[in-house]
Amino acid sequence: MLFSNADEELEKLKLLKEEIDKINEIEVDKLFVSVDDISRIFQCSERRAREFMNLPGLNIVKLGSKPFVNINSLNEFTQQRIVMAEQ
Repeated sequence: MLFSNADEELEKLKLLKEEIDKINEIEVDKLFVSVDDISRIFQCSERRAREFMNLPGLNIVKLGSKPFVNINSLNEFTQQRIVMAEQ
């Protein structure tokens, strides 16, 4: 009985290590996008990209005077806007 629990725990640790390795492979510079990135992605002017980043509900981070948005937050925000537009 003791060994089966140890085997289960080892398997859980292996799975946890795999998840940690996946997280560590993520490049930090791809987690945040700038106004320039938004402008390029949406094919709009920088002014429109700034207006977009100032919309209520979109969480931005400012480093100095440059705003950045987390890519996951941007995804959730746009998905919510798509659902709202479909209704």
